[in-house]
Amino acid sequence: MKGQLLLLFLLLGWLITTVQAQQPYIRAFTEKDGLPDGVLYSPFQDSKGYIWLTSTQGLARYNGRSFQPFRTQEGLAHNDIWGLFEDQCGHLFFETYFNDSLTIQYFDLRTDRIRQVRVAPEHILYQKKISTLSFSTAFLQYQTIGPDTVLVYLNHFNDSQNFFALLLHCSADGVNVIAPPQTMRQGMPLGNVFLAGNVAMQVAHQKTVIWRFKHNTWQRFASVDNPNNTPIDIDNMLLLTDSTFLVGTNKGIELYHRSGRKLASHPIQTDRLFGYQQLPNGYISYETSEKKREVMSPQLKRLPFSDFLQSLQIKSLTVDRQKNWWFTTVNNDFLMVPEQALANSRTWSFGEALRYIAKDRQGRYWVGTETGRLLYRPANAPTWQPLRFSPPFNDYIRGLACTPTGHLLIANNRQLAITYIDKPTLPNYIPLKISRYFSDTVPMQIPLRIPLSITAAPKSITNGPTVYIAEGSRTWQASFRPNQIRFLPVAVGKSYTAVPVGKWLYLGRPDGLYRVPLGHINASPQTVSGFPASSVTTLAADSAGLLYVAYEAGGLWLHKPQTGHLRELPQFTGTVVNRVVTDRPGHAWACTQSEGLVELLDGRTIRTIDQADGLPSNQVLDVWPEARQLAVATAGGFTELNRAQQLAWPSHRSQLRIKSVTFPVDRQDSTLLYPQAGQDLLLDNQDNTIRLMLENLDFQATGTMMYTYQLLKADDTVAVVRKPDLTYELHYLQPGPYRLLVSSSDGAHVQFAFRIRRPIWQQWWFWLLIGGVVGLAIFYQFQLRIKRATLELRALQGQVNAHFAANFIEVIKNLTLREEKFKAFDMLSLFGSLMRSFVVASRQKHIRLEDEISFIQRYIHLTKQVYYLQKETELTESISISEALDPKTLIQPLLVQPIVENAIKYGIFHKGSASRLIVRFDPYQPGIIRCIVEDDGVGRQRVADIQEQEQQALASLGQKISKSKGSIEVMREAGISVQFIDLEQGTRVELMLKVIKS
Repeated sequence: MKGQLLLLFLLLGWLITTVQAQQPYIRAFTEKDGLPDGVLYSPFQDSKGYIWLTSTQGLARYNGRSFQPFRTQEGLAHNDIWGLFEDQCGHLFFETYFNDSLTIQYFDLRTDRIRQVRVAPEHILYQKKISTLSFSTAFLQYQTIGPDTVLVYLNHFNDSQNFFALLLHCSADGVNVIAPPQTMRQGMPLGNVFLAGNVAMQVAHQKTVIWRFKHNTWQRFASVDNPNNTPIDIDNMLLLTDSTFLVGTNKGIELYHRSGRKLASHPIQTDRLFGYQQLPNGYISYETSEKKREVMSPQLKRLPFSDFLQSLQIKSLTVDRQKNWWFTTVNNDFLMVPEQALANSRTWSFGEALRYIAKDRQGRYWVGTETGRLLYRPANAPTWQPLRFSPPFNDYIRGLACTPTGHLLIANNRQLAITYIDKPTLPNYIPLKISRYFSDTVPMQIPLRIPLSITAAPKSITNGPTVYIAEGSRTWQASFRPNQIRFLPVAVGKSYTAVPVGKWLYLGRPDGLYRVPLGHINASPQTVSGFPASSVTTLAADSAGLLYVAYEAGGLWLHKPQTGHLRELPQFTGTVVNRVVTDRPGHAWACTQSEGLVELLDGRTIRTIDQADGLPSNQVLDVWPEARQLAVATAGGFTELNRAQQLAWPSHRSQLRIKSVTFPVDRQDSTLLYPQAGQDLLLDNQDNTIRLMLENLDFQATGTMMYTYQLLKADDTVAVVRKPDLTYELHYLQPGPYRLLVSSSDGAHVQFAFRIRRPIWQQWWFWLLIGGVVGLAIFYQFQLRIKRATLELRALQGQVNAHFAANFIEVIKNLTLREEKFKAFDMLSLFGSLMRSFVVASRQKHIRLEDEISFIQRYIHLTKQVYYLQKETELTESISISEALDPKTLIQPLLVQPIVENAIKYGIFHKGSASRLIVRFDPYQPGIIRCIVEDDGVGRQRVADIQEQEQQALASLGQKISKSKGSIEVMREAGISVQFIDLEQGTRVELMLKVIKS
């Protein structure tokens, strides 16, 4: 039981999938889709791919999902618009009334706005005064006569002999009315003139003159002699895209080259042709006086599906770039048909309703009409041929059958005709009387003589290996062999139809459903209980034993003789079913009187095929189903449909693109429209909210389309969103390059690339600028430090000078108090000489090495007198210079003296015994002289301890230079390196002096 339920659910799922997958191939739009009210005129596709529809209630633009209206409330001057024209710059002009305000309106596809241009009276070309015109009865038409020039016609209903025109200059910036040149006014053709772009045809009695607009003037180009001096009765002209133009006359269509040479002609059977139009695919369309729209090739050849188009009662049409055909019909319908469906669909109209279809073993279709005509069409042939009988078969055909042996049976209300159809030339039949061959009790053998006719009153014929003929008094079984025909009367009484099911032959009779056992002769029918006691018009049974029963009053019943199950199909209540045909187990086709062709599976409706699917009429009278094809007979003609493919939408890929991109600019939203919206953008990093609106011009999709949005940053997926909406928003994105890939469920895709600008502090030029500013600041600070260090060094040198003078004055004072006048006098002389050298050296930027050594010698001599007179100790000094050094080398002055003073005053002075001081100058590196000052005093640590005990700071400023960290840095910033080395006895100081000039 569980397995059976699972199988049932799987079967139901398959059925639902089948119903969803097999969609009708003609789409009819209604007001629910947003179709405008009023009379529909013509469809048009613009350069962006939108489908426009003109009507008495304005315009409607279709994007594959909905219609967007444009009426007077949206800015139109008139709602009554007949046609559209697009120039090369994306301006859509309206073919409507020319208003009294002398303005021309157009729709700018780049900005999605309705705009208008003012027309000055002097810009209008005319033959009569403008005051004679009533602009409310003139309508506009447009033709391109140059790369940026459009010629506008003002066709007047009441005065066809006048020619009114404007010249428009079209560019990406807009449309302007330009003043026509005087040459154009002067060369204008007068009289009975018909225009097609820059070609005009002027009709006269003897000649037809062709004019061409060239170099801003009308030039006479060619002339054609009129036959018998009779003017050509021209209805209209149409300029084609290949330098040819069509001329519609009262005799047909003529194709001319611009030189005036006639290329082709197509005669017509009607009085007039109207509404000439060249479709985007090159086909030519026009309307006949019978209000039938015809479509022909550019060579004036009729198309294979012209009959099918006429069956739709087309009023206007166009073809889009996806090869979909768009129609407005006489019944004010708006339809769309894929071209693949048109190419695979063929319809033939016979001017009357068809009754039955049969197909013989050679692949020929046979049809019978309600007036008794019999026609056949060889396999894949474009036309039908009549089968003429003698005497004529002029009566309502009630049955048609082809046997496997090559016989054709035709039945009407009076007789049954049998003929052999396997010969190349189909023969006429000779009528024979039925009384010669039929017997009431025994089977009748009829010798095969061709042609053959049997007179009877049959009601119908069932197709199959064995043919059952139901007529006014009996039901016959006919078996066909190559050399004979065998008839067997199986049931008595009047029957309308007969079909075998299992061991029974079911009969449809005027008072209900009956049956007789098979194999009996002249059996009396038995009533099948449960069925209504009314007239049964048709019976059909499949190979699984399901019986379909249709009643004259309406309704369809399903019967299973094996189980006795009986039920009425509710979807056919009150519906007249003309015929039921089965083609595989459980599968049937119901031909209804007004609702088209219904496909059934076990009594459930799978789909309905009607006029919206390509049938010329909803009154279906017969169907011939095959594995891949359906042949349908309707009141409007014969139609072939591709069963497996055509009834579903052809495979296609939608046109997915970005409609607009909205992003903030200076704290205000800015929007880019297509196609600029598809370009790369550079967005700010602070407020980078992006809103994308996409559009999918998918005119064939019937289900819900899903879209996948994949955001990538440097080929790494950031986010993936799948939804049915065509809008997508991005917020707070990090800096960097991005790509948004959008794909639809049918395989269409589009991408949008953009870049989020990095913040200023992440830009390379920002750091380059900062680095430059910092570098300049560091350079300035370095220069300032050097300058300050130089100034500090000179200040220290000056301070050393004052300090030494203070110490010397103290010594002189002591000598004076001890009354050592001569010694004090000698020291004053020595001090004066030293001070002069000191002052001169402190004012110079450099000094010779030998002068520096001389100054140090005098300073040591004087210092010995200052310090060692108090201690009465002996100081031995040694000053030397390397032979590798030039004594005249220039160095900075007064840098060695503070080091020497520091060694004497602190290192040697605190020793209290005989001491030694060594000063030596050696080459250290190129451009560097090393000065070594070494003493055998108490050392720096002992001096620090003594100072700590005495709790007094160092009084010597020279000690600040050599020991203080700040002074050392000052000297180093000035290019001087000072290094202290503590010895076991004393201190060694190495001073690096820069050579200024060798």
